[in-house]
Amino acid sequence: MEEKLKAGEEDFTVIRPSLLKNEGEDGDEKKKGEKEIRVGVEDLEKGVESRAIGYMISREDVGRWIFENLIKESGEKYSRKAVTVTY
Repeated sequence: MEEKLKAGEEDFTVIRPSLLKNEGEDGDEKKKGEKEIRVGVEDLEKGVESRAIGYMISREDVGRWIFENLIKESGEKYSRKAVTVTY
C-alpha cells in the first residue's frame, strides 16, 4: 500500500500507531492528553528521520494527535511521510 502511495502524486500521511487500547484499559489513572505522545517520522523516499519507541497508545490520543497535527495545523511537515505515534 505504501508503495502505491509513494508512486502517486497526492499528499498523504501514513499513521502507524503502536498497540491500540481503549482509554483507561490498562488501569492507568492518567487522564486523556496527560501522557506524553512520542512521534517518529519516516520519509518513505529517504528513510527514517526520527524514531519513537513505545508499546501502546489509546485510540483517543491517536485521534487527538491527528486532529491537532494534521487537521488543525497544515500537517505540511508530515506530508508524504509515515508517522509512528506511541507513549
